[in-house]
Amino acid sequence: MTKTTYPQAGKFIDPLSDWGFRHYFGSEPNKEILIGFLNDLFEGEKYIEDLEYGPTEQFYLLKHMSNMDKIPKFLDKRVFKLIFKIGEVSKLKKEERMAYESSLKAKWDTQNAFDYAIKKAQEEEHAKAEAEKLKSANSLKKAGVSSQIIAESLNLPLEVIEKL
Repeated sequence: MTKTTYPQAGKFIDPLSDWGFRHYFGSEPNKEILIGFLNDLFEGEKYIEDLEYGPTEQFYLLKHMSNMDKIPKFLDKRVFKLIFKIGEVSKLKKEERMAYESSLKAKWDTQNAFDYAIKKAQEEEHAKAEAEKLKSANSLKKAGVSSQIIAESLNLPLEVIEKL
């Protein structure tokens, strides 16, 4: 059995992990961050002054933050500085870090399971297509079509056609 290896956690907490998302947006002290994101999302059409719980436009930040080492210039706003300030993995307490790492592993395991399922489905589809090619080649051979034409038409090796 192959041992699962996980990617290395970055400097900042991954906001796309369950734990990371709750860390950034799910507590009263971080309410200002959520309000700032929502106001950016509404682009001045609406303005939120306060909210009751429950995130939002800066998908680039959400997708890439865990791989960043510093704040990119285009995210150098007060609300983003707050996010980066609370998002440093190195500032987590031991129990928070353990919960975060567990959340990351769950995220990675889920992604690996999806990737594996897709790979298996693609392999099965490929095998099915190859079986169909062989079935067609056999039918064409029985109909008297030359092996050379069958091989070229179905993109199969001539040796395979001749063995049918």
